[in-house]
Amino acid sequence: MCKTFAEVLQIGAAGEVLVDMPIGLPEGDERGIERAARRVLGPRASSIFTVPARSAVYAADYLEACAKNVVAQGKKISKQAWYLCAKMQEVDKLLNEDIRLQQRVFEAHPELLFRLLHGAPLETTKKTREGQAARIQILESKGCKALELVAAVQAHYRKSEVAIDDVLDAAVLFWVAVNGSVPYLSNTKRDEQGILINFRVPKGAQQPSQAF
Repeated sequence: MCKTFAEVLQIGAAGEVLVDMPIGLPEGDERGIERAARRVLGPRASSIFTVPARSAVYAADYLEACAKNVVAQGKKISKQAWYLCAKMQEVDKLLNEDIRLQQRVFEAHPELLFRLLHGAPLETTKKTREGQAARIQILESKGCKALELVAAVQAHYRKSEVAIDDVLDAAVLFWVAVNGSVPYLSNTKRDEQGILINFRVPKGAQQPSQAF
């Protein structure tokens, strides 16, 4: 495991890196990519949360983040989003400090990837045994040794350190990165820092009928 995203980049220094963390933090309205993804996720649509405005992400505390997001987007941010803000900052700072990283570090959403690889929305959540088994089957069908990976993680880490659903999310991101990814939307916008806002998906994945 890596303690920082910078360590992840060192490990994957020669190739594409996909991260399940928002990239591109517009100050104004919602990014749009989330709406496109939710439309195809069916019962798993709630797995995609609304990304806070940049000012909220960099706020000192939750109350300040809510206040700043009300100004920027007209609503408060969720506690779930706030707990991720430190990680959002970490990724955002690295991409702004070294713009070359923007050519190989991209955002991807595990649930969207599983849905596209499976060809239909998954009925069970990744927190259940049934849901994990379904995701393992999808990965195995693509040549990713998910069962072996899960067994190795369970042998080296406690459950409190690494959750199986997080391992499967990382595995699908890795598989797509290794096999090549493409932008989900063909027409996307940039945030105020010039960073593109999009999800990466497997090559050959069905694209939305329209841009958002």
